[in-house]
Amino acid sequence: AGAIGVFEALLGVGDEDGDGRMDSRMGMSGMTAGGAVVNEFARLLLRGKQYGRALGVFDWMIEKNPGDVNAQIRRAVVLVEMDEAGRAIEELKRLLLAHPSELRVRDYLGWAFEKVGDVGEALAAYRVNVGMDGTFYDSQIHLGALLYRLGRFDEAAPALTRAAGLNPGNADTHRLLGLSYVQAKRFDLARAAFVKGLEYHPADEDLRFNLGAVFDKLNRFADVEREMKAVLALNPDHADALNYLGYSYADRGIRGDEAVTLTQHAVSIKPDNGAYVDSLGWALFRVGRVAEALRELRRAVELVNDDPVIFEHLGEIYLTQGRREKAQGAWMRALDLDPENAALIRRFREVGFGTPGHLSGGDEAASDDRDHASRRQEPAAAGAAAGAAGAKADAGP
Repeated sequence: AGAIGVFEALLGVGDEDGDGRMDSRMGMSGMTAGGAVVNEFARLLLRGKQYGRALGVFDWMIEKNPGDVNAQIRRAVVLVEMDEAGRAIEELKRLLLAHPSELRVRDYLGWAFEKVGDVGEALAAYRVNVGMDGTFYDSQIHLGALLYRLGRFDEAAPALTRAAGLNPGNADTHRLLGLSYVQAKRFDLARAAFVKGLEYHPADEDLRFNLGAVFDKLNRFADVEREMKAVLALNPDHADALNYLGYSYADRGIRGDEAVTLTQHAVSIKPDNGAYVDSLGWALFRVGRVAEALRELRRAVELVNDDPVIFEHLGEIYLTQGRREKAQGAWMRALDLDPENAALIRRFREVGFGTPGHLSGGDEAASDDRDHASRRQEPAAAGAAAGAAGAKADAGP
């Protein structure tokens, strides 16, 4: 607010009538419409989310210089932030008619279409841009990020690969590319993407965390352990890494006391994270602290009642206590949630519970691919997509 006041005094502007919009007085009329001072004033207003006042600045800039494409783009951005994306789209369409080769206008038009949920038009806008100029980073990353959010990972990867090549300094681009390959189950390519990102950003804890998680998919536990420890060296309170490493130890039956310590630390940071509480319960169970483990598993169920792994763990604890009926009930719930868990189906039969009632015949369709440790990873995808795509409200010079 103080900086905005300084600029208001310098420019001779203010909100005299209290309507939230800028009122031009003598000072601003003497400034260059596209000048650095006015642009910085507009940027401060945007950062302060004073959108009505920012709109007034851009209106003034456009009035003084009707050919100022950047001011018109930024005005449209403000309209989107004011929940008037429809108006923004119409203004950007008119601007694009006047400047059909202006890639920034079409890119922002794609973003505005995203804001109103018209992903078809957004994709079309980005694709036109990358067809016109394959080196235009903004549309490459926006195309890749949107395809990622739509779950079209095989299509997202090529755009993200090009974006990473154009701007290797953006860590989120490498992260999103790697996550696209993870979702497409192309783990070697995911590993390569994260490694490449770390070449430019060796201290990026999230890139390193994701690399460790991919090593888990590749059954390279020594590498998992190394990367998770590296994350914790960078940030001892990285809750995901604490939980991932602690649960990995517990699930493998190794370093039991350390597993308890790591998962306790994770829970202390995020006490209402059901997956973390389950990890702590499982670590306690694996070192023989059954009563404490049961308490944590019950709390995990209260926090997350649709996670099959939690119910699988709960059933194992009940079985250890000789409470067979409760164990059977917990496992039936786990299989309701994940009917293709072959390992649990076999366990169900081994302890004398017979064939789970939901199965009609054999379990040929069931799978042993139950990567419990990997499911402990909290998704980084949404944040990465947003970070890679970049903020729009502060657009322009």
